[in-house]
Amino acid sequence: MTARTNPLQQPIRALFQRLNLINGLLFFLEARSTDVRNLVTQSLKNNRERLPTVFTSCSLSVLDLSAVKYAPCASGGFMAKDQSYIDAIDEIVRRNSAATVSQAYEAFETYLKDQLANFYFAHPADADSKKLSDFGADKKAVGLDSTQLSYWRAYVTYACHGSINNDKYFRLIRKLAPDFATAEKSNVREIELTEWYAAASEVRHAVTHADFTIKPARIDGWNSDRRRNLFAWFSVEPKVPLVGNRLRIDRKCAERALSIFGDYAFQVFKHLSLAKRYKWDLFNEQI
Repeated sequence: MTARTNPLQQPIRALFQRLNLINGLLFFLEARSTDVRNLVTQSLKNNRERLPTVFTSCSLSVLDLSAVKYAPCASGGFMAKDQSYIDAIDEIVRRNSAATVSQAYEAFETYLKDQLANFYFAHPADADSKKLSDFGADKKAVGLDSTQLSYWRAYVTYACHGSINNDKYFRLIRKLAPDFATAEKSNVREIELTEWYAAASEVRHAVTHADFTIKPARIDGWNSDRRRNLFAWFSVEPKVPLVGNRLRIDRKCAERALSIFGDYAFQVFKHLSLAKRYKWDLFNEQI
């Protein structure tokens, strides 16, 4: 390994590619949705009884499953009595925006695991000797070779089993690179990244497990500052008693969240690199 080779760069580059991909897809979804929204809006102004002919091919066919033969029937045309079509288009964009944040969260989670695995692969002596011994005796290590990256991926998963919102991954990173904790709290965005991540975790949970709704029980124990930050960073509707706050995230909000995931990931990369005196500036030089 030469002095200029940084073994930690592959995971961060892979994450950036993933974040750019899902951000680009959301951008094009919103752009096309805006075109459709404008088309529908103009059509409703001209004739509230009929949508543009482009939609006729979207009419669903329905089968009588107990009929003698296969005979699809038209389910009907389109009737626009109010803003229901416009509202549906806007809801599709909002839900996909929230889902994009959730996908970014999961990509970031994978990044944390991969970055730690790459670090230990390059510096096995930094792994906790007790956990490493326990892992070696575990069936999950059977057939794995410590000279292979797959061994260290499995080790990281084992060492961080039971992690809540990836807290154990972050603890390992703070131990390996103590200055990382300072960057989490003091940075040019003026965001307490650990607090932001707690909020992003709730968005991901709402998308994945709670029909795009932040349930009261999930945040009732939060202090007023953490609750206020959640609502400042991620748009939500007013709380409905016993139901919670429905997400109302637009594309710009999602794009900002993806950028912060990228910022956070870069700090992980930077400070782990500094801990081993690797070059870390991805943007201004070849490393």
